[in-house]
Amino acid sequence: MRPYVEERTSICQTTREMNKNAQLSLQRDTYVIRVKATAAVYSATMLENLGADVIEFILNRNCILTCSIK
Repeated sequence: MRPYVEERTSICQTTREMNKNAQLSLQRDTYVIRVKATAAVYSATMLENLGADVIEFILNRNCILTCSIK
């Protein structure tokens, strides 16, 4: 595995541990993380503290937040 992929895998594993309902997917070197809205601010802060570049947040009508990181 390339180092940057391992790094992002670690970030996503940490996010999954934080929110058991998180769904993770990899799309062209960008991880898309879906969490409940109540965890959104905490997720963004935690990811930034781990060195992630949070590039997008989308909150849908079902209060599911999509966070894309590169």
